[in-house]
This record gives sequence, structure tokens and C-alpha cells, in this order.
Amino acid sequence: MSSVTEAFVTDSGIGIGLLVLAVLLLGYLIAESILVKGSFDERTISYSTPWRKPQSGQWSELKSARFSSLTGRYILKFADGTVIRISKSVEGHGWLLDFLARRNVIVR
Repeated sequence: MSSVTEAFVTDSGIGIGLLVLAVLLLGYLIAESILVKGSFDERTISYSTPWRKPQSGQWSELKSARFSSLTGRYILKFADGTVIRISKSVEGHGWLLDFLARRNVIVR
């Protein structure tokens, strides 16, 4: 009888662990979709997430732009060392890509 009880407790612990993991993941996704903010114009880009301090950069100082398929983010690096990572799931990232293409910036 004790082996049945131990098996139940172990399986319940795994289930609770998976539930906690799912709730944390859902919270992260909600925060990413609601709390991420960004804007850009002809001179600058600014971007903020709940996970990092707000960042901004001057387009004239943009050194590289690439896409990381591992993280699903566009990575913009600027001359002053600023790195802005923009998720492809953020609304409006397509407008940013069009803007970069008009400026002849190749996103690798």
C-alpha cells in the first residue's frame, strides 16, 4: 500500500510542477504582449520591456541588424554599445523591417 501512496505523491508533484511551469510561461507571454513598448521615427528608436531598462538608439549609429532564429528576436546593435532586441511577435515589427529596408539596412 505504501508504494501506491508514494507513486501518487510523486506523480502529483510532477503535475504540480508542470502546472506551475505553465502558469509562469503564461505570465511571461502575457507580460511580453502587454508591457512591451516601442517606437521609432526617422532619427531614433526606443524600446522597453518589463525585463530590461528602456533602451534607445540613433539610426545614424546603427552598426548591425540580424535575426536570431533561436530566440525569435531581431537584434539591433548601435555604435555606443546599445543592443535592442525586438521579438518577432511584437505588433508592428513588420513596419520596422520595412523601415530598415527603405534605409538599405540588411537584416541577416
